Amino acid sequence: MKDIYKIVVGQMKIEPNYFLDEMSVIETDAVVDAYNENYRMTWEQVRWLGYVTAQSMTGAYKSPQQMMPFDWDEKPKETTPEEKIKIQEHLVSIKNKKR
Repeated sequence: MKDIYKIVVGQMKIEPNYFLDEMSVIETDAVVDAYNENYRMTWEQVRWLGYVTAQSMTGAYKSPQQMMPFDWDEKPKETTPEEKIKIQEHLVSIKNKKR
């Protein structure tokens, strides 16, 4: 919960009271997904710029992923529906404790 709070309130600038009292689990999940996607897209742009620059000078890299590997280059483990339900129930229980 602390990590989600840091992202939603600290980096996305959503009001703490709205996050803790009004925001649904689905809404929280959606905004965190959007934030992560934007973060990834920004780093993909950096990687491509670095790759194009390096290729024009050395030609040493076969792909941008070889030059600058990221954690998300590996195929992520699929979250099972049961795991998703457990995570959502956990978040709801934490949110209910705050009230």
